[in-house]
Amino acid sequence: PLLRKDTPSIGHLGHHIAIGEPAEPLRLPKTNFSIYPDQNHRENLAAFAEDYRAPFPAVYISFPSAKDPGWQSRYPGTATIEIVAPANFETFEKWQDRPWGKRGADYDSLKAEFTERLLAVLYEKLPRLPVEKARDRQARPPNAGPIPMAFGPRYQVNRYFVACVLLDPARDFRQLAT
Repeated sequence: PLLRKDTPSIGHLGHHIAIGEPAEPLRLPKTNFSIYPDQNHRENLAAFAEDYRAPFPAVYISFPSAKDPGWQSRYPGTATIEIVAPANFETFEKWQDRPWGKRGADYDSLKAEFTERLLAVLYEKLPRLPVEKARDRQARPPNAGPIPMAFGPRYQVNRYFVACVLLDPARDFRQLAT
């Protein structure tokens, strides 16, 4: 199978925050933030792959409730924030066979560490934000399956060769993944 030759992409942490106040008085933006430490993206990715304690190579922050004109009619008095950042599966691999909620103190400590790091990025952009009012402040690591492929296979030249040369409207796509 052609696509199985690709290696998985990096996984992602998802941090979802629900706040018991509407977005407007909190002055949540109606835009997204894509935050990079600098212009050396490949080097930053490599450093993060080597050590998860390195600065995040990218952080994406979104404010879904602020952008949704019908949010307050459906969920009055609330607002939401989503933060996404890369996370290597290997960082969480030792817990992959343990049930959710029963992974132990080390796992909880690592999640808390990621939570604080993600919140630090949020506070840097929005220092006035009262996240202490949040109902849910927990990072969710990429451990849903044996190998995460959050956004598909990792970029590789042969992947684009497959896409550009071998794929056409008449192709049976099941051949590519089996």
